[in-house]
Amino acid sequence: MISLLLLPKKKLIFKIFSNLITNAVNHNDKAIGKIECTYASLPDFHQFTIKDNGPGIAEGYHTKVFGIFQTILARDVQENTGIGLSIVKKIIEGKSGKIHIESEENNGASFIFTLPKNT
Repeated sequence: MISLLLLPKKKLIFKIFSNLITNAVNHNDKAIGKIECTYASLPDFHQFTIKDNGPGIAEGYHTKVFGIFQTILARDVQENTGIGLSIVKKIIEGKSGKIHIESEENNGASFIFTLPKNT
């Protein structure tokens, strides 16, 4: 099995955005879903934010959702493998970046991640 971190940079970035945006779409509970992607240039890092207007994530789950096979809702309630965010975290941290969630239950979620400018 090939390590994710050996994939070309473009494919890794695509995988990160693909997983985060797919989650925002699949978990949105609003009649009209909204997803914002923003970028900020920090001194040594690129910072990206994927923000949605979905149901939000309670603070107690902010770390848990990055674990492999971890889901908020039971799999019989919402189909979900629980691996997408763990892959995202592995890629980002493998490239010396960081990811965190800013969210409150019933108030949307923002996934903020950084990647070093030298990668």
